[in-house]
Amino acid sequence: MKSFGVRDISIRWKVAAIILVLVAISLLLAGAGLLLHARAAFEREVVQELTLVGDVVGSNSTAALTFRDRRAATQTLAALGNDERIMIGGVYDQNGRLFASYRRADVDLALPDVAPLGDAPTFAHGRVALTRSVELKGEPIGNVYVVADTREWSNALRAFLVILVTLFSMVLAVGLLVSLGLRFVTRPIEDLAHLMNRMVRERDFSLRARKRGNDEIGALVDGFNNMLEEIGSRRAEAERAQRELKTRVAELDAEVKERRRAEEELRRHTDELQRSNRELGQFAYVASHDLQEPLRAISGCVQLLAQRYRDKLDGRANELIEHTVSGALRMQALINDLLSYSRVSTRARPFEMCDVSEPLRQALANLEFAAKEASATVTSDPMPVASIDPTQLTQLFQNLIGNAFKFRAERAPKVHVGAQLKPGGYVFSVHDNGIGIEPQYIDRIFGVFQRLHNRNQYPGNGIGLAICRKIIERHNGRIWVDSTPGEGSTFYFTLPVGSVHHVEPSERFSSQQH
Repeated sequence: MKSFGVRDISIRWKVAAIILVLVAISLLLAGAGLLLHARAAFEREVVQELTLVGDVVGSNSTAALTFRDRRAATQTLAALGNDERIMIGGVYDQNGRLFASYRRADVDLALPDVAPLGDAPTFAHGRVALTRSVELKGEPIGNVYVVADTREWSNALRAFLVILVTLFSMVLAVGLLVSLGLRFVTRPIEDLAHLMNRMVRERDFSLRARKRGNDEIGALVDGFNNMLEEIGSRRAEAERAQRELKTRVAELDAEVKERRRAEEELRRHTDELQRSNRELGQFAYVASHDLQEPLRAISGCVQLLAQRYRDKLDGRANELIEHTVSGALRMQALINDLLSYSRVSTRARPFEMCDVSEPLRQALANLEFAAKEASATVTSDPMPVASIDPTQLTQLFQNLIGNAFKFRAERAPKVHVGAQLKPGGYVFSVHDNGIGIEPQYIDRIFGVFQRLHNRNQYPGNGIGLAICRKIIERHNGRIWVDSTPGEGSTFYFTLPVGSVHHVEPSERFSSQQH
């Protein structure tokens, strides 16, 4: 159960309580001040009266003390009975002994035997005592001691307290009425509290507080209303943004589902394409291999026919036989090239870590005769160590460098094999100073059986660059060419970072054949 404390009281009653407490404290302080002032005034008045009485009695007792007339001194003290406040009185001689005394009939209080010393009045036990000196010609001859009661002050104090309590009650009542009348101050704050509770309960930010003036509370009401307006505006924006977010999430969900469906479809098509490519490559290999035997049989029979019946046939027949033998040999070359192309994927070896300079040396050894015939010069940058198929990379270098020897200009071929480390991996290059490639043919040269020149001019079936592209694709790289007709070409191919480990060889090699 929630406890209830002072802080939980309404601000209206807090203001009233503060006003009443302030009024009560003010009245108490004022009453205490008045009481102290009245007490001091009463004491001054009593002291003055007792001083006058003591001086009169002392003056009238001079002769009695001088002549030791106790009767005259007693008669002088009897005059004290005219003042109801005086309880006892006494005259003391020069030696301080009691000489004459007076005591009111209703008082049971004895005089001291020796005169009290000092002229200061003493207040104690509801009475005041005063000692005055009796002098003759400036010389002390005795003392007068007077004691009076202070019942008058007690009566005055009771009357004062009654008046003070009455006044205190009246002022508190007036203060309560005034504090209740201050509702015009607390009402706007109470309205704000009720409005806030209603707003929290109903979640309605369109509510507004009523402004009752242009004072500080009015400014507070304006600020509260502005805050409500800002909160309502931001809540509307948040709700609109939330709706837009939900719409966008739904759209993204639909896009994700569509993308997943497309990826699944793409994966299915990719799997089908890979399977089809494997089957196609296997079919090409099998078909090419199986076509070798009948083609060799046809070529052998035609050649045997030409040798045995060359003298018995006319020129046209001999020409047809030569065309048949040439076509069979060309067909056999095409089939061999097709077998080489299919072996890139069907007869490939596993990758292994290998110094790339080794496949390059093997390719140059295979091209030794062609290099001598063309008087070619081949240089190379340091090669890295990579995870490769050494046989296929040998075939790659052999095809690219061999093309540089084949498609040479009138000058001696110069070929440079480069290797540069890039952010994505190593970029290899094979640069030559040959005849170059026309820009419109650059996109065609990596296709199967694509030729740009006549066979009589440059031999070959147009399969070498297609094999190069397939080798690089198997190594997860790419191949392209930059060429300027008449100046030479540069073939580039890449190997990814994960497959290459940079190792500087001990020396750069060059091969020059004449």
